[in-house]
Amino acid sequence: MSTRPVRRIPAHAQARSRVGRWAPAMALALSAGVHGQAHAQIDFGVQVASAQKTGFGIGPRAVLGLGALDGGFQISADFLLFFPDSQQLQDIIDDAAIAGEVLNGDVDYWEANFNLHVPVGLPLVPLKPYVGGGLNIAKTKIQNSTQGLLDVDRRDTGLNLLAGAQLNLPVLTPFIEFRYTLGNGTGVTAKGLGGGTQWLVVWGILF
Repeated sequence: MSTRPVRRIPAHAQARSRVGRWAPAMALALSAGVHGQAHAQIDFGVQVASAQKTGFGIGPRAVLGLGALDGGFQISADFLLFFPDSQQLQDIIDDAAIAGEVLNGDVDYWEANFNLHVPVGLPLVPLKPYVGGGLNIAKTKIQNSTQGLLDVDRRDTGLNLLAGAQLNLPVLTPFIEFRYTLGNGTGVTAKGLGGGTQWLVVWGILF
C-alpha cells in the first residue's frame, strides 16, 4: 500500500491565503469608512445676533456635519463680538461696581460657543430643524477710567440651550437660532461677574 507524500504549503503562501480571506472584509470596512467620511462636511459662514443684555453682535461660524453617524448630527463653533448700546453699557458698568464704587470706562464683551445640534424628528427637506446645547465662554472687560479703581477683566463659562433651523439651498444655507445662555458673563453683580442669563436670536448664512 503506497502513501502519498504530504505536501507542505510554504509559509508565504499561507500568509497570502489568510490575506485573501480577509481582503473582502477589509475592503468593505474601508469602503464604509470612506463612504462615511464623504458625507461629513464643514461649512463656514457669518452670523449676527440680537441679545437681551449685550445688544448687537457679529462674527464667524463653522458647522461640522457628522456624516459618519448618519443621523444629521452637527457640531457648531462660533464667535460673537457684541456692541451694547449706551444703556446696556451703563447697566454692565453699574452692575460691576462693588459697594458703591463708581466705574467709568469702555466695555468689551465677546462670546465663543461650541454646540451640538440634534435633528428633530423627520425634518422636511430642505428645512432642517434642530435642538441642542453646548458650552458658552464669555469675556467681559471694563477699562476703568475712575482713578484708584482697577479694571475689570474676567472670563466666564456657561451653558447654551438652543433650537433652530437651517434651509439647505443649492449654494447657500440660511439659518436662524434661538439660544438661551445660563451662567455667562452678563450676570455682573456686587460679588463679581458671572452667573448671568440672557436670550439671543442668531441668524446668518453658511457657504
